This record gives sequence, C-alpha cells and structure tokens, in this order.
Amino acid sequence: MDFAVFPKLKAELRGQHFQAHELQMAVRRAISHFEADWYKQTYLKWVGRHEKCIRPTVNILRNCDVVSFCDVPDVFEVRSDP
Repeated sequence: MDFAVFPKLKAELRGQHFQAHELQMAVRRAISHFEADWYKQTYLKWVGRHEKCIRPTVNILRNCDVVSFCDVPDVFEVRSDP
C-alpha cells in the first residue's frame, strides 16, 4: 500500500526539516493521525487494482484449449471486511 501511504506522508511532512531522530518521530506522529477508515478504503482500492490485473488472466486461462481451467473458483471477490 506504499502507493497511497508515501504520497500522503510526504504531503504531511513537506517543507519541514528534521534531524534523523526527529524524522522518525514525525513519521510516526503523522501516520498515527491517518484515519482507520482511510486505511480500509486504501486497502479495498489496492485489492481492486490487483483484481483488474488477475481477473483477465484467469479468464484467459479458463478459455485456453491447452489447459482446462473451467473449474477455477472465483477467489478474487472483494470482501467488505478485509
């Protein structure tokens, strides 16, 4: 989920200067202020991105004449409770 955390963290810390130990504390402080719902929504979007990549591959394999994947279960359903 780095694709979402790093830009948000960078925006929180932009324009500030830190010593090494101060940076670590600032990052922890900033991350602790991210809402739990934001993490959940970010996770669900991440799952959706992976599903967009995986589902076409599974469909191609299901229709392949060489190997039969007709019994491949639909395991890529997005659940509401991660």
